[in-house]
Amino acid sequence: MDTQDDVRQFLASRRARLTPDKAGLPSFGGTRRVPGLRRAEVALLAGITCDYYSRLERGMMFQSQSFVRALRAQQRAGTIVNLASIGGYKPNIDFETYDASKGGVVMLTKSLALNLAKFNIRVNGIAPGLIRTPGVDAMDDSSTENVKQITSHIAMRRLGEPDDIAKVAFFLASDAASYMTGSIVVVDGGTLID
Repeated sequence: MDTQDDVRQFLASRRARLTPDKAGLPSFGGTRRVPGLRRAEVALLAGITCDYYSRLERGMMFQSQSFVRALRAQQRAGTIVNLASIGGYKPNIDFETYDASKGGVVMLTKSLALNLAKFNIRVNGIAPGLIRTPGVDAMDDSSTENVKQITSHIAMRRLGEPDDIAKVAFFLASDAASYMTGSIVVVDGGTLID
């Protein structure tokens, strides 16, 4: 999703699901209902691949613009939760463009928060560490020995689970975070502790 038309079509197909009694989590896999969240709306903007890094930020910006237009047209408050990475804070060997793009997501989140607060639209982000996903499991170096070596650099000595990120996203989308905007929540098991 890297053109405004792609994003408009995506959001138009899901707009009916973004009602005050539901929080929609638009992702590239579809929109899921989040039980238990009321009066919260969230656009969970996931990273995208292919020319990857410039398209990532462009796609996030287009999604944010379309989501904000829809909220403003209905004179509604809302919440955007962007996914960054700890790579936006600490560089990794051989990940220059990835780290730079995630640093861009951090600044995009903060800039959007600054500009959208006056419309009662909150923008926050999550910076995950290494999370156990099918992509991580499929990596050539995901053997038990390599995972032990990787987790030795994580204070909690384990990989994160997708649920660790989902819980933070749900919190940021809820009224419990109603006075938060422009924040990036690091969820990395203590990887950035030096």
